[in-house]
Amino acid sequence: MKKFILLLFIAGTSISTLEAQINKTKKADKLFDKLEFIKASEEYLKLIKGIPGDYYITKRLAESYYNIFDTQNAEKWYNKIVDKGESEIMYRYAQMLKANGKYAESNLWMNNFSEKKPYDSRAIAFRNSPNYIDKIIEKLGVSFDSDLYPLVVVCDDPKFLAADFNNFLWATFTRSNPSHDIYGIGAKTEFKHWGCSGSLIIDARFKRHNAPPLLEDEAVSDSVDQILKNI
Repeated sequence: MKKFILLLFIAGTSISTLEAQINKTKKADKLFDKLEFIKASEEYLKLIKGIPGDYYITKRLAESYYNIFDTQNAEKWYNKIVDKGESEIMYRYAQMLKANGKYAESNLWMNNFSEKKPYDSRAIAFRNSPNYIDKIIEKLGVSFDSDLYPLVVVCDDPKFLAADFNNFLWATFTRSNPSHDIYGIGAKTEFKHWGCSGSLIIDARFKRHNAPPLLEDEAVSDSVDQILKNI
């Protein structure tokens, strides 16, 4: 009987705590659900000062900043909860690190995300395209003349790209995803806009999820030429 009463007391206390939490975040949650993320972030920021370390409020605050692409603040607040092991938080934290030019750390968290969600399409795409761009940036950033080379394209066949402007356009912009394959020396986000102080770098290497290149079959071409000659 005593155990039963104790369980009821614990359950009642938990429900009361949950109701108190809901009441406290009600205004901020309403703004968040209405997609008013700037106002929502302001309310969550007030709440977190009174309840530091609260997981729910911290997560909502980070997501508010994420949704308005305030990468600096999103990174700051995701950092406080990313070690809790929630996969989506790992992914978003990695994206914010990348947007803030912290490529090596971003790769680390993408690896963690990939291990936790191996069949997620984003994890598969990451594994299929090993990222060494951060190492390139580290080397280029030392003495690279960004004024002379404002654009750097990392590709599999530089001779093909250099041979013709159409080749350059086709290979660069069909083998790169703006949200995943754009980097920069001295990358930063200012007033929710990404930019870089040095060269813009595009990763235009062939990825496994890309469609195979459309190549001319010489045998078929010769056969067609022969048929046309006989017409």
